Amino acid sequence: MYQGKRVLVIGIGGGGDIIGCIPTAEFLKSIDAKPIIGGLTWKRDKHDPFAWPRPSIHFSDVEPNKTIWYVNEKTRVIGPKAPETGTQIETVLVPHVKYPIVAIDISHGVNAVSTEINEFCKSEGIEGVVGIDVGGDVLCKGDEKTIRSPICDQLMLAAITKMDNSVIGVAGIGTDGELPLKDFKKRFLQVEKGYLGAISIPDGILDMINNILSLDDIGTESSREYIRYVAGVKEAERKHYEDIMNKDSPAEFIDKIIGSHKKISLRDGKRIGELCELTTLTMFFKPDEIYRANLFSSYIEKHESVTSLREYMIGIGLKTEPS
Repeated sequence: MYQGKRVLVIGIGGGGDIIGCIPTAEFLKSIDAKPIIGGLTWKRDKHDPFAWPRPSIHFSDVEPNKTIWYVNEKTRVIGPKAPETGTQIETVLVPHVKYPIVAIDISHGVNAVSTEINEFCKSEGIEGVVGIDVGGDVLCKGDEKTIRSPICDQLMLAAITKMDNSVIGVAGIGTDGELPLKDFKKRFLQVEKGYLGAISIPDGILDMINNILSLDDIGTESSREYIRYVAGVKEAERKHYEDIMNKDSPAEFIDKIIGSHKKISLRDGKRIGELCELTTLTMFFKPDEIYRANLFSSYIEKHESVTSLREYMIGIGLKTEPS
């Protein structure tokens, strides 16, 4: 699908989901594709006191008044409540990966985001878009009691659904504490016809990511737990799980393994993650199959700002970012 093409790979969950883009970007390189990776400018207050999607005017050395823009080694946060380091994870990554990096501001809602990313793709010769969610809450139906941060993932899912040659990837299932494995099983069965396959992480790429995670100012919890779990599983086993999930009946494998899983504490005990063999993989889906099967699709495109969307979600009883 993407062989030899330029592809935009976006960490759609905010925070440090851009780390989860690296295995997919490296896989794309292996098929002679040319990846660009990106992340959202909405970070937790632990890593950025602003705790809201930052616009481009909050950054130095970038093109202003854009929804999506390239960052470089000189890019710094110069807006209100700038973190002490002046950096976000995207700018820290620049010298440590071999592909361009972009940042994305989602504050103006689904339609603005999808329009501007599409325009960016046309101007940059990009022929495919992959959205990567670390943890799996992008698969939530919308009524799970464990949901804590649906806006980033669901807004980006809706935007990516509008784009040609687009795919959604779930990396490190269970590492965000928002989609229990029993609920993942239900959701997988509901969207299985949109399932496209999975990839694992070879040791060489794992070493590369671990080196990145050892850097200062790499603020991420779910991605760190994802990679920590992967590192505890031998490469041959990871490849074995990949092979099984690329066979004709992956749901049977899911059914067998989710009963035996490891629980971890997240967000200072406020969430509980559930990790299993599937956590080592990135699983890919057709975005429209996920989007049409959730409750968010009935209202998310009606809101022209994150502020309006957040107020609506709180009004119907959901917990949302910042959280």
